[in-house]
Amino acid sequence: VDFFKFWFLLMAFSVISVNLNGLRDEDRRLGFLQWLSHLSSSVVCRQETHAVSSTDLQLWFSRFGFSCPGSFGSVHSCEVAVLYRPVFECRSVVCEFDGRFVLVELAFRGAVFRVACIYAPNRNPDRDEFFFRCVSAIDPAVPTLLCGDLNTVLDRVVDRRGSCPFDVSRESSAMLSSLFSDCCVVDIWREMHPVVSAFTRCRPDGALASRIDLIGCSYVWVPHVSSVDILSCPLL
Repeated sequence: VDFFKFWFLLMAFSVISVNLNGLRDEDRRLGFLQWLSHLSSSVVCRQETHAVSSTDLQLWFSRFGFSCPGSFGSVHSCEVAVLYRPVFECRSVVCEFDGRFVLVELAFRGAVFRVACIYAPNRNPDRDEFFFRCVSAIDPAVPTLLCGDLNTVLDRVVDRRGSCPFDVSRESSAMLSSLFSDCCVVDIWREMHPVVSAFTRCRPDGALASRIDLIGCSYVWVPHVSSVDILSCPLL
């Protein structure tokens, strides 16, 4: 789980991005919300809750103080959504790519920014094409957070463990780098931890690990970021 907190618009602002791999089970959902309640998050980008409608999201999250626009897949795959607190005004929502992309424009005291939550395909050529399409959906002139499960890494040497660092045949590192550059965002975890290897996805035996869950932070906000951490979610 990538997480960062910084002072934004004279308020403490924190963002979490997490792939939940299914949240239709009520006990699992309540466990996630209990974990989330301790983090005082302003915005939560979620992937793969397997919600299939706005009614699902309203039922699951509104009583916990979140508004939650999303882009829907099926009960077994995809779905992305952005949870945000009512202190923000939602100006617009764009849903694209069959439950893999949602872009929410939020405002606070007249200042406008956007949050894109994405869940990239597992394999190529679908993943490269997805990144190419995302570029056209994000306006770099508006400060944007690009959050989600990218299903690839920017640098195999430091962002993967247990596999050949030089085998890039199944990666989309170049396309992901272009997406971040074109959208004027940086990998904020790497910006804050330039020489550290840490991972957001790991096999149970620890043999393979990767950092494929990222938060791209708008260039203009980078000087104001105070901390970025990878947290352990007990459900994952």
